Amino acid sequence: MTKRSVVVASAVAVSVVGAGAAWAAWSLTGTGAANATAGSAAELTVTNVTVTQLTPNVTGNVVLTVNNPNPFPVRVTGFTFTGLTKGQGEDCNVGANITFPTGTLSSTPADLLVPAKVGASNGTKTITYTGSIRMKADADDNCQGAVFSFTTGVSANSEA
Repeated sequence: MTKRSVVVASAVAVSVVGAGAAWAAWSLTGTGAANATAGSAAELTVTNVTVTQLTPNVTGNVVLTVNNPNPFPVRVTGFTFTGLTKGQGEDCNVGANITFPTGTLSSTPADLLVPAKVGASNGTKTITYTGSIRMKADADDNCQGAVFSFTTGVSANSEA
């Protein structure tokens, strides 16, 4: 090897080693603190509640629409029916003639999924709760044509 070749090889070796050292000098890390805030779930609403016509010894269905204003889907897990009252001036004893037996949901479990809100539109799902209201077999004659009112509630879990 000539003297010139040794000088060039040495210069190349120094350049490569120097480049490696420069690269190592640019490897950096860092950390920082962060905070995250969880959102709050908005209440579901129940609308468009209808009931099949009640007659003695007949179990009816409650049909309702669940409205979900949340940005995530929810699965309905239960129903409540409370505050049963009769119309003004009607002589039907609702407590003795109307009951809310445990019914069977006509919807399959997948059908109890209420979609998430999209844009300005709430997610909605119409559900039929089969066998959820009943007029007793020996209902008073005063119950003919009576109008009954009650409050319908739902419980649900997020399905996000």
